[in-house]
Amino acid sequence: MSRISIVLKRKENLEGSILITGFQGIGAVGYIATKHLIKELGAERIGFILSRFMSDVVLFENGKVILPYEVYYTSRKGLKLVFILNNAQPLVHERALYARKIIEWCIENSFSKGIFIGGLDKTTKKPHERSEFKCLPSSSYNFKIPGPTLSKELVVVGPLALLIAFSEIYDFPSLTILPYSETLRPDPAAAAVAVRTVGNMLGLKVNVDKLYEDARTLEQHLKRFEEFQKFLERRIQGRISHYM
Repeated sequence: MSRISIVLKRKENLEGSILITGFQGIGAVGYIATKHLIKELGAERIGFILSRFMSDVVLFENGKVILPYEVYYTSRKGLKLVFILNNAQPLVHERALYARKIIEWCIENSFSKGIFIGGLDKTTKKPHERSEFKCLPSSSYNFKIPGPTLSKELVVVGPLALLIAFSEIYDFPSLTILPYSETLRPDPAAAAVAVRTVGNMLGLKVNVDKLYEDARTLEQHLKRFEEFQKFLERRIQGRISHYM
Protein backbone atom coordinates (compact mmCIF):
# COMPACT_ATOMS: atom_id res chain seq x y z
CA MET A 1 0.00 0.00 0.00
CA SER A 2 1.27 3.48 -0.85
CA ARG A 3 1.64 5.91 2.01
CA ILE A 4 -1.79 7.47 1.39
CA SER A 5 -4.57 5.94 -0.73
CA ILE A 6 -8.23 6.72 -1.37
CA VAL A 7 -10.46 3.65 -1.60
CA LEU A 8 -13.95 4.11 -3.05
CA LYS A 9 -16.51 1.39 -2.32
CA ARG A 10 -18.97 2.85 -4.80
CA LYS A 11 -18.27 4.18 -8.27
CA GLU A 12 -19.40 7.74 -8.96
CA ASN A 13 -18.63 10.11 -11.80
CA LEU A 14 -16.89 12.82 -9.79
CA GLU A 15 -16.14 15.20 -12.65
CA GLY A 16 -17.16 18.72 -11.69
CA SER A 17 -17.54 17.84 -8.00
CA ILE A 18 -17.00 20.28 -5.15
CA LEU A 19 -14.86 19.06 -2.26
CA ILE A 20 -15.93 20.15 1.24
CA THR A 21 -13.80 19.31 4.25
CA GLY A 22 -12.26 20.53 7.49
CA PHE A 23 -10.30 19.30 10.48
CA GLN A 24 -10.53 19.22 14.27
CA GLY A 25 -8.59 22.45 14.70
CA ILE A 26 -9.69 25.65 16.45
CA GLY A 27 -13.12 25.06 17.95
CA ALA A 28 -13.33 21.82 15.91
CA VAL A 29 -15.25 24.07 13.51
CA GLY A 30 -14.19 22.31 10.31
CA TYR A 31 -15.09 18.88 11.64
CA ILE A 32 -18.43 19.87 13.19
CA ALA A 33 -19.51 21.81 10.09
CA THR A 34 -18.55 19.02 7.67
CA LYS A 35 -20.32 16.38 9.75
CA HIS A 36 -23.45 18.55 9.97
CA LEU A 37 -23.50 19.18 6.21
CA ILE A 38 -23.18 15.45 5.55
CA LYS A 39 -26.15 14.71 7.78
CA GLU A 40 -28.40 17.56 6.64
CA LEU A 41 -27.73 17.00 2.92
CA GLY A 42 -28.12 13.23 3.15
CA ALA A 43 -24.65 12.39 1.83
CA GLU A 44 -23.73 8.71 1.76
CA ARG A 45 -20.38 7.17 2.59
CA ILE A 46 -18.66 5.95 -0.56
CA GLY A 47 -15.11 5.35 0.59
CA PHE A 48 -12.19 5.83 2.94
CA ILE A 49 -8.72 7.32 3.04
CA LEU A 50 -6.03 4.89 4.18
CA SER A 51 -2.55 5.67 5.43
CA ARG A 52 0.42 3.62 6.55
CA PHE A 53 0.18 5.03 10.07
CA MET A 54 -3.61 5.18 10.28
CA SER A 55 -4.99 5.36 13.82
CA ASP A 56 -5.79 1.93 15.29
CA VAL A 57 -9.13 3.14 16.66
CA VAL A 58 -12.64 2.69 15.25
CA LEU A 59 -15.99 3.87 16.58
CA PHE A 60 -19.50 2.48 16.25
CA GLU A 61 -22.17 5.08 15.56
CA ASN A 62 -25.72 4.82 14.18
CA GLY A 63 -25.25 1.16 13.37
CA LYS A 64 -22.00 1.43 11.41
CA VAL A 65 -18.26 1.28 11.99
CA ILE A 66 -16.63 4.72 11.83
CA LEU A 67 -13.07 4.98 10.49
CA PRO A 68 -10.60 7.86 10.90
CA TYR A 69 -10.98 9.31 7.37
CA GLU A 70 -14.18 8.85 5.37
CA VAL A 71 -15.44 10.01 1.96
CA TYR A 72 -19.10 10.96 1.45
CA TYR A 73 -21.05 11.93 -1.66
CA THR A 74 -24.38 13.49 -2.59
CA SER A 75 -25.91 15.30 -5.55
CA ARG A 76 -28.15 18.32 -4.92
CA LYS A 77 -29.67 20.71 -7.46
CA GLY A 78 -27.22 19.57 -10.11
CA LEU A 79 -24.24 19.95 -7.77
CA LYS A 80 -21.96 17.01 -7.02
CA LEU A 81 -20.71 17.33 -3.45
CA VAL A 82 -17.87 15.27 -2.01
CA PHE A 83 -17.13 15.48 1.71
CA ILE A 84 -14.04 14.20 3.50
CA LEU A 85 -14.88 13.65 7.15
CA ASN A 86 -11.76 13.67 9.32
CA ASN A 87 -12.84 11.79 12.43
CA ALA A 88 -9.20 11.95 13.51
CA GLN A 89 -6.32 14.32 12.87
CA PRO A 90 -3.66 12.98 10.47
CA LEU A 91 -0.40 12.26 12.28
CA VAL A 92 2.07 15.14 12.09
CA HIS A 93 4.60 13.30 9.90
CA GLU A 94 1.85 12.27 7.43
CA ARG A 95 -0.03 15.56 7.17
CA ALA A 96 1.79 16.90 4.12
CA LEU A 97 1.33 13.59 2.24
CA TYR A 98 -2.32 13.47 3.29
CA ALA A 99 -3.10 16.99 2.07
CA ARG A 100 -1.15 16.50 -1.15
CA LYS A 101 -2.97 13.24 -1.93
CA ILE A 102 -6.38 14.89 -1.48
CA ILE A 103 -5.56 17.76 -3.85
CA GLU A 104 -3.98 15.45 -6.44
CA TRP A 105 -7.06 13.20 -6.28
CA CYS A 106 -9.36 16.19 -6.83
CA ILE A 107 -7.35 17.27 -9.86
CA GLU A 108 -7.21 13.72 -11.29
CA ASN A 109 -11.01 13.52 -11.03
CA SER A 110 -11.58 17.03 -12.46
CA PHE A 111 -13.20 18.54 -9.37
CA SER A 112 -14.38 22.10 -9.97
CA LYS A 113 -13.23 23.55 -6.63
CA GLY A 114 -12.75 22.98 -2.93
CA ILE A 115 -14.43 24.61 0.06
CA PHE A 116 -12.39 24.18 3.22
CA ILE A 117 -13.60 25.05 6.71
CA GLY A 118 -11.58 26.02 9.77
CA GLY A 119 -11.74 28.29 12.79
CA LEU A 120 -10.24 31.67 13.61
CA ASP A 121 -9.36 32.72 17.16
CA LYS A 122 -12.21 35.03 18.22
CA THR A 123 -9.83 37.20 20.25
CA THR A 124 -8.36 38.44 16.94
CA LYS A 125 -11.67 40.00 15.93
CA LYS A 126 -11.47 43.80 15.92
CA PRO A 127 -14.08 45.70 18.01
CA HIS A 128 -15.60 47.45 14.97
CA GLU A 129 -15.67 44.32 12.81
CA ARG A 130 -19.14 43.14 11.81
CA SER A 131 -18.31 40.02 9.79
CA GLU A 132 -18.56 36.65 11.56
CA PHE A 133 -15.89 35.03 9.40
CA LYS A 134 -12.94 35.55 7.08
CA CYS A 135 -12.17 33.98 3.71
CA LEU A 136 -8.92 32.72 2.27
CA PRO A 137 -9.08 32.13 -1.52
CA SER A 138 -6.35 30.38 -3.48
CA SER A 139 -4.89 32.31 -6.42
CA SER A 140 -6.85 30.21 -8.93
CA TYR A 141 -10.21 30.70 -7.17
CA ASN A 142 -12.25 32.80 -9.62
CA PHE A 143 -15.68 32.47 -8.02
CA LYS A 144 -17.52 34.96 -5.82
CA ILE A 145 -15.99 35.38 -2.36
CA PRO A 146 -18.77 35.57 0.28
CA GLY A 147 -16.97 37.73 2.85
CA PRO A 148 -13.85 39.71 3.76
CA THR A 149 -10.49 38.05 3.20
CA LEU A 150 -8.04 37.06 5.92
CA SER A 151 -5.95 39.91 7.33
CA LYS A 152 -2.23 39.71 6.55
CA GLU A 153 -1.25 39.51 10.23
CA LEU A 154 -3.30 36.32 10.79
CA VAL A 155 -2.08 32.83 9.91
CA VAL A 156 -3.54 29.36 9.37
CA VAL A 157 -1.69 26.36 10.79
CA GLY A 158 -1.98 22.57 10.84
CA PRO A 159 -3.41 20.18 8.23
CA LEU A 160 -5.78 22.87 6.94
CA ALA A 161 -2.81 25.09 6.11
CA LEU A 162 -1.24 22.23 4.14
CA LEU A 163 -4.46 21.67 2.20
CA ILE A 164 -4.47 25.37 1.29
CA ALA A 165 -0.77 25.22 0.40
CA PHE A 166 -1.17 22.31 -2.02
CA SER A 167 -4.22 24.00 -3.57
CA GLU A 168 -1.95 26.94 -4.32
CA ILE A 169 0.93 24.80 -5.59
CA TYR A 170 -1.26 22.75 -7.95
CA ASP A 171 -3.57 25.61 -9.02
CA PHE A 172 -6.65 23.95 -7.56
CA PRO A 173 -9.37 26.56 -6.91
CA SER A 174 -10.20 26.60 -3.21
CA LEU A 175 -11.85 28.90 -0.71
CA THR A 176 -11.36 28.51 3.02
CA ILE A 177 -14.10 29.73 5.36
CA LEU A 178 -12.82 30.76 8.81
CA PRO A 179 -15.53 31.74 11.33
CA TYR A 180 -14.41 33.42 14.55
CA SER A 181 -14.40 30.70 17.19
CA GLU A 182 -13.62 29.68 20.73
CA THR A 183 -10.15 28.13 20.84
CA LEU A 184 -10.18 25.83 23.86
CA ARG A 185 -13.47 24.01 23.29
CA PRO A 186 -15.76 22.90 20.46
CA ASP A 187 -17.79 25.79 19.05
CA PRO A 188 -21.01 24.61 17.34
CA ALA A 189 -22.18 28.23 16.89
CA ALA A 190 -19.08 29.03 14.82
CA ALA A 191 -19.70 25.83 12.84
CA ALA A 192 -23.24 27.09 12.17
CA VAL A 193 -21.77 30.26 10.62
CA ALA A 194 -19.65 28.10 8.31
CA VAL A 195 -22.57 25.83 7.38
CA ARG A 196 -24.82 28.81 6.62
CA THR A 197 -22.08 30.39 4.49
CA VAL A 198 -21.44 27.19 2.52
CA GLY A 199 -25.19 26.73 2.02
CA ASN A 200 -25.50 30.26 0.64
CA MET A 201 -22.53 29.70 -1.68
CA LEU A 202 -24.14 26.56 -3.09
CA GLY A 203 -27.69 27.90 -3.18
CA LEU A 204 -28.79 25.21 -0.72
CA LYS A 205 -30.87 25.66 2.41
CA VAL A 206 -29.21 23.86 5.31
CA ASN A 207 -30.86 23.89 8.74
CA VAL A 208 -28.48 24.97 11.52
CA ASP A 209 -30.93 24.93 14.46
CA LYS A 210 -29.31 21.81 15.95
CA LEU A 211 -25.89 23.49 15.99
CA TYR A 212 -27.21 26.54 17.84
CA GLU A 213 -29.07 24.24 20.23
CA ASP A 214 -25.81 22.36 20.87
CA ALA A 215 -24.05 25.69 21.47
CA ARG A 216 -26.67 26.74 24.06
CA THR A 217 -26.45 23.36 25.79
CA LEU A 218 -22.66 23.58 25.89
CA GLU A 219 -22.81 27.09 27.35
CA GLN A 220 -25.21 25.88 30.06
CA HIS A 221 -22.91 22.97 30.93
CA LEU A 222 -19.91 25.30 31.08
CA LYS A 223 -21.80 27.77 33.27
CA ARG A 224 -22.80 25.01 35.70
CA PHE A 225 -19.22 23.71 35.72
CA GLU A 226 -17.87 27.20 36.47
CA GLU A 227 -20.39 27.63 39.30
CA PHE A 228 -19.37 24.25 40.73
CA GLN A 229 -15.69 25.21 40.48
CA LYS A 230 -16.35 28.46 42.35
CA PHE A 231 -18.29 26.54 45.01
CA LEU A 232 -15.36 24.16 45.49
CA GLU A 233 -12.91 27.06 45.65
CA ARG A 234 -15.00 28.76 48.35
CA ARG A 235 -15.10 25.54 50.38
CA ILE A 236 -11.34 25.08 50.03
CA GLN A 237 -10.73 28.71 51.03
CA GLY A 238 -13.02 28.24 54.03
CA ARG A 239 -11.07 25.21 55.19
CA ILE A 240 -7.74 27.00 54.77
CA SER A 241 -9.01 29.99 56.77
CA HIS A 242 -10.38 27.69 59.47
CA TYR A 243 -7.06 25.94 60.03
CA MET A 244 -4.77 28.99 59.82
